[in-house]
Amino acid sequence: MKRLLFIAPGALAVYVASRLVVPPDAEWVTFRIEVLIAAGLAALGCWFGLSRLRMGDYLRTAWGINFAAYLLVALSAYLRFPEHPSDARLLARGSVLIVENALLVAAMWLFARAYRVAGISLPGSRFRQITVGAAAAIVAVGIAGPSLWGELEKLAGGDVNAIAGVVSSLGDIVSTTLLAPILLTAVAMRGGLLVWPWAFMAASNFAWLLHDAQTLISPYLANSTGRVWSDLWRIMACVLMLPAGLAQRRLVGGVPVAASK
Repeated sequence: MKRLLFIAPGALAVYVASRLVVPPDAEWVTFRIEVLIAAGLAALGCWFGLSRLRMGDYLRTAWGINFAAYLLVALSAYLRFPEHPSDARLLARGSVLIVENALLVAAMWLFARAYRVAGISLPGSRFRQITVGAAAAIVAVGIAGPSLWGELEKLAGGDVNAIAGVVSSLGDIVSTTLLAPILLTAVAMRGGLLVWPWAFMAASNFAWLLHDAQTLISPYLANSTGRVWSDLWRIMACVLMLPAGLAQRRLVGGVPVAASK
C-alpha cells in the first residue's frame, strides 16, 4: 500500500518539470493536456475502486457515480480546447459542468455516510462530530461563497452561462462540508488497512478545496500565477483519486470494506 504514496508526488514532479521546460507560448496547451490526463487517471482510479465490488454493494454505487463524474471532468477539460472556444462549445461545457458537479456531490454524499452503512463508530462525542461538520461548512461558505455570489449576480444580470458557475459553487460548498465525515471516517480507521482509500479520498477533497481557494487569492496574483496554482490543485485532486481506487481494489477480498444495501 505504501507505494501508492508515490503517485501524487510523481504527478507533482511532472507538473513542476513541465512548468520549467515548456516555453511560455505552449504553457496553456500543456497544462490543459495535463488536466485532461489527470482527470482520466481519476476516472481510472474510480474504475479500479468499483471493479472488484459485487453488484449491490453500497460502495460500488458510490465508486460508480464517482467514475461517471470524473469522466465528465475529463470531458469538461477537453471542451476547454481551443483557447477561445465557440459559444456552442461553451454551452456544452457549461452543461457538462452542471451534471459533473451534481454527480460529484452525490458520490461524496454516499461516501460520507458509508460509515453508518458499515456500522463504524466515528471518533469523539456527537457534539464534537457536529462541531467538525459545522466548521467544515463555515470554511466551505467562506471559500466558495464569494464565487457563488458573483455568479448569482451574473445570472441576475441575464448571463445564462452563469448557471454552470452557480451549480459549481454550490457543489463546492456541499462537497467541502461532506469532507468532515470523510475525514472522521479516515481517523476512525487509523492503524488499519481500511484507512488508505479514505485518506486518499480526503486528500483529494482537500486539494479541491485549495483549488476553490484560488477564487479568494487570484485577485492578488498575476493571471498566469493564478492559473498555475489553480491547475496544480485541480491536477492533484484528480490524481489522488487513482491511489484511492487502487487501495480500494487491493482491499477487496481480504477485508470486508462494503456493506450491502
